[in-house]
Amino acid sequence: MSRSCQCPQVCSATPWEVACVANLIASEARSTYLEIGSHAGGSLLHYGSAMYPGSTLIAIDLCGHADAERSLRIVTEGLVAEGYGCHLIVGDSRSPAVVARVTEIVAPLSGIDVLLIDGGHAVETAESDLATYLPLVREGGVVIMHDVGEPHPAKEVTPKVADVLTGLNSLWQRVSRGRRRQMIQQWCGYGVFWK
Repeated sequence: MSRSCQCPQVCSATPWEVACVANLIASEARSTYLEIGSHAGGSLLHYGSAMYPGSTLIAIDLCGHADAERSLRIVTEGLVAEGYGCHLIVGDSRSPAVVARVTEIVAPLSGIDVLLIDGGHAVETAESDLATYLPLVREGGVVIMHDVGEPHPAKEVTPKVADVLTGLNSLWQRVSRGRRRQMIQQWCGYGVFWK
């Protein structure tokens, strides 16, 4: 997919955050990427294409908006054309059918190398996604959680966004404690830890 096209943006992320995450993935990645919460495909395009050519990319999204779903499908088709094994799963990451499909795709592989959690922005949803998909991440694999930065004093956010960031930051702090970890934040932030 030509990068000169009208590429979808990565929601709630600055260009610096996107570049940092893409560089981290390129330096750590092997061959399997799972993204929960793909929206219009911006993160799938930027982060999935940072994986090795020929990698397996799995995107899960509810696809609640027709324009976002159309964009996501264009991105997945473009990644397939570039040689990636790209799978779009429309549905709730917590549904048994979705979990079964992901497990089926990952089973013949050596586990997930990079897991990006950016789906439902409730702590309970992120906890469920971690409980479900973290066991599929290979030892030494990378887990990236979006929107986990502490509210930045120089950036105005609504009380609702501040609550989301605070709750998800607390979850990231708890699950990454005692592990190698890194915070990438200029706006809503990415919390990274290694399994």
